[in-house]
Amino acid sequence: MKKIITLSLTLAFIFGLGSLALAETATNVTVPVPPVVGTETYQAENIPAIIDQTTKVSYLITRGQNLITARVNYLNALKKQISASKLTDNQKSELTPLIDEQITKLTALKEQIKAGTDLTTLKTQVKSIYTDFRIYSVFAPKIRLMKSIDLQINHLTKNSDEVLAKIQARIDTAKAKGKDVTARQTALDAAKTQIPALQTKLSDLYNKAMALKPADYPDTYKTIITEIRAGIKSVATEFRTLYNGLKKAKQ
Repeated sequence: MKKIITLSLTLAFIFGLGSLALAETATNVTVPVPPVVGTETYQAENIPAIIDQTTKVSYLITRGQNLITARVNYLNALKKQISASKLTDNQKSELTPLIDEQITKLTALKEQIKAGTDLTTLKTQVKSIYTDFRIYSVFAPKIRLMKSIDLQINHLTKNSDEVLAKIQARIDTAKAKGKDVTARQTALDAAKTQIPALQTKLSDLYNKAMALKPADYPDTYKTIITEIRAGIKSVATEFRTLYNGLKKAKQ
């Protein structure tokens, strides 16, 4: 019974979360806080008109490099969290390249900005740091959500297999002693079909999170995040049904 309780409490807590931040807390993972450099809502650089052209160019080069450095440092910290997590190697090999891709693109943009000479081009390049990446507001939350869902899929698979096997063994033992286990076996069989369905729903939520992109921000992004949270809540309701079935099967 202890295993079932542990499984139910863990998943009920995770599935009942109302925010991405809480999801991270549930998995005991420390997430780096975005540095206070720039914002995710781009505002045209307010360069005083009296500054000469050369100084304006120099300002934007420095500004762009600083913005990118902060984001690359943040992504490297996030990558370390993925590496240190309890994800499987396959799961890590799916998330880590996504982070590396952003780092590579940002690093290339940084070199372009560093070599810049045209003010108009530099303004466009600096703006793209926000509009084409949205590291703080879209990409990092997306990766953290994918990681959290992965961990819950792993937990559900591991613990459910152990729990189901033990309950089945108890039912078999009772049956061998001549007891009527029809109701218990029916409840267990129902639970066995529910678990793959829950795993599928979690996988669908994962794919929905993975599909998030900078262009979705802010309206579409908010809609998708709302849908993902609603899906997680739905899974929580189904898990309660599963848990009740397991209790009946164990009696």
